[in-house]
Amino acid sequence: MSKESNAELKRELLALAEEAVAATLQWDSEHAERTFAEIETFVLALRRQLGQRLAAALSEQQAGAQPPPSMRCPVCGRTLHYKATARRQVGSLVGEVRLDRRYYYCTHCESGFFPPG
Repeated sequence: MSKESNAELKRELLALAEEAVAATLQWDSEHAERTFAEIETFVLALRRQLGQRLAAALSEQQAGAQPPPSMRCPVCGRTLHYKATARRQVGSLVGEVRLDRRYYYCTHCESGFFPPG
């Protein structure tokens, strides 16, 4: 990853962290009387949201990298052809994440792929 890419990613991640801190402080000021269960509920929701945004940011950073000159179909081994970039909603360990992914297609076995996986 280039220094420029690292600096851009750092700015984005710091902005996400600042938003999470601001949301926490606002919630804290609006919920002076709260139970531990309410605190947990807030923290878990914020963690899920932050995790989804972090996963998307890191994935987008990776997607911006140059693809290899020729990619091979994992099914038949032939060369894949770039078709387009598509926006997808991906289920992940941190929840649903919206990603822009490069889509490749194998004309031989008619399989489509969104590398790296």
